[in-house]
Amino acid sequence: MTYEFDRIYDEKLKELAARSGRILDVGGGRPFQKRLSGYRELLSGKEYVTIDIDPTTGPDVVGDAHALPFPDASFDAVLHSSVLEHLHSPWIAVREMHRVLKPGGLVLGVVPWVYPYHARKGHYADYWRFTRDGLQQLFSGYSHVEVKNMGGWFMAAGRFIPGYWRLRPVLEPILYGFDRFVSASRSTTPFHMIWAIK
Repeated sequence: MTYEFDRIYDEKLKELAARSGRILDVGGGRPFQKRLSGYRELLSGKEYVTIDIDPTTGPDVVGDAHALPFPDASFDAVLHSSVLEHLHSPWIAVREMHRVLKPGGLVLGVVPWVYPYHARKGHYADYWRFTRDGLQQLFSGYSHVEVKNMGGWFMAAGRFIPGYWRLRPVLEPILYGFDRFVSASRSTTPFHMIWAIK
């Protein structure tokens, strides 16, 4: 099943790939993990660089998102997926993303809103959740910012069901179906997608 929010993310990533030659994946670990696992072919031929503070994840560059070890205006685009909540000062990391982007550069990211605590002891903490208003403020230094819901109330609530991850293939399509028909669910979501232009 293809969800509306997956379709929107897919469209944005295709636009980003078409407009970018050099892409930085912040917190990406080994290339093409997490949400990007299905996009290797789309990004082939691009200079795709991953940076992560944890060397055990296998990034191209070991470094801190709060102090990106790259020159100003050195990337066409920045990706981040489920990273900002693990940074003690995400506003600094967002400023650093802005700094390393070329003028007109793009940011595509995913952050949690209504989502369970998910620190990984010895690797990363879990500090933050982001509302739509909070993301608009966090990315206010960019010339254009879009924030899209990735799911609704039912998909958010489903994450808190014991055993959800084992039951996900069955539960998620049902929860998404409910979300499509309940207007109140539009204000609550497990994740937000951010699309920003420098």
